[in-house]
Amino acid sequence: LYHAYMDLMEGNTSATVSGSPYTDTRSMSYFGRVNYDFNETYMFSAILRADGSSVFAPGHRWGWFPSFSAGWVVTNEKFMEDTQSWLDFLKIRGSVGVINSDNFPDDYYWQQTYEGGTTYAINASYTYNTSSWVLGQWASTSNRHEKAYKYNIGLDARLFKDFEITFDAYREHRADIWVESSGNYSVVLGFDAPYENGGIVDSWGFELGLNYRKRLGKDWKIQAGANFALHRNEIKEQMEEPQIYDNLVTTGNPLSSTYGLIALGFFEDEDDIANSPEQTFSTCVPGDIKYKDVNGDGIIDDNDQVKMGFSTTAPEIYYSFNIGAEWKGLGLTAMFQGTARYSAVRNTSSVWWPLINDTNISEEYYNHRWTESTAETAKYPRLSEASNENNYQTNTLWLQDRSFLKLRSVELYWNLPKSFMQKTKILSGAKLYVRGVDLACFDHIKVADPECYGATAPLTRSIVTGLTLNF
Repeated sequence: LYHAYMDLMEGNTSATVSGSPYTDTRSMSYFGRVNYDFNETYMFSAILRADGSSVFAPGHRWGWFPSFSAGWVVTNEKFMEDTQSWLDFLKIRGSVGVINSDNFPDDYYWQQTYEGGTTYAINASYTYNTSSWVLGQWASTSNRHEKAYKYNIGLDARLFKDFEITFDAYREHRADIWVESSGNYSVVLGFDAPYENGGIVDSWGFELGLNYRKRLGKDWKIQAGANFALHRNEIKEQMEEPQIYDNLVTTGNPLSSTYGLIALGFFEDEDDIANSPEQTFSTCVPGDIKYKDVNGDGIIDDNDQVKMGFSTTAPEIYYSFNIGAEWKGLGLTAMFQGTARYSAVRNTSSVWWPLINDTNISEEYYNHRWTESTAETAKYPRLSEASNENNYQTNTLWLQDRSFLKLRSVELYWNLPKSFMQKTKILSGAKLYVRGVDLACFDHIKVADPECYGATAPLTRSIVTGLTLNF
């Protein structure tokens, strides 16, 4: 569909008509569910879902997506009676299913053309020119929903009445992902390769949760808990075009991987520069970063990039733990959160890339920059008066372990006694507390917050005092 408009200027003898593509999409879903529960011991559920989307061509708009789940409360079985002294509850569960998405690249179904190439004069005086038109990206012939095949198995258990365990392991197979299909064609095609349903990504991981609560006598309560999650993925297929060097192949790596050059240190002197592979990003002088010639062609350029570190957008490991104790209404709780297998590329202006576009310089960089006297201990390259293309490439020198452990919150509180509540005749509860948020962080970056190391202002820490009243 096209939305067109006309511009009629007062006193103007000509009119301009222009337009732009306008799309209107519709989606519709139907689903049915069957649940079965026998004696609160055997549970089964089945869902059949039909999804339709107008973004696909007629005849390809609908798809069927089933899912099934089952659970077994093992402790309800007679043969488990002997375990009741220590095993209060045990449930094993599993599920399998397919979900979908009608997400697709913009204009994937259009045969694209664009203006370019030689210009042509088309009037007698040769004063009005127009350019030739070039065929662009080929229209896609794919017409399928992206799909995710999900598999999960887990258990829930309670032991000794106070200790709870939750465990889940999963695997996800995403298929028919929209990708640009350059790897399926050669230049003989004569077009930019179309988008196709050719991507495949596998994900897997597990989550474990532990929780313990106990009352000790009349006055004491204690509690502790922990959570741990591991998530990994791998690109199995993306119709990647052939690469001239193996180090440039990204298929087989995780999504959102970081790619860059391997830094070997800093150039010591002009002889060191002359005896090293040619670095093509900018002219080098002593104190600039020296890179590894990964492909062995004698030249340092983008063809020497490799996968380095982990994702800079999502860690592979999350974990947290909490502790707490209360005595006669006076209590203390604390919660810690952390990540691992997580990377950062330190490229914040002024902090690690100073003096660019009139930015200032951090004390960290100034004290650890390369100079002739600090060549053996320098952490950062020499100072540059302008942007330095060689030194500011993504590379292992700027790569940093972004793992951290934070004291996310801590609270000291006092629940006022019930005798006081009765005297007020209007209050059912009251709590006086002091709460701190993000009071401590243990990490490798040090000079910036690992959760927001690229921000121009640091994250805040807070201490709050308050009173909660219940009526």
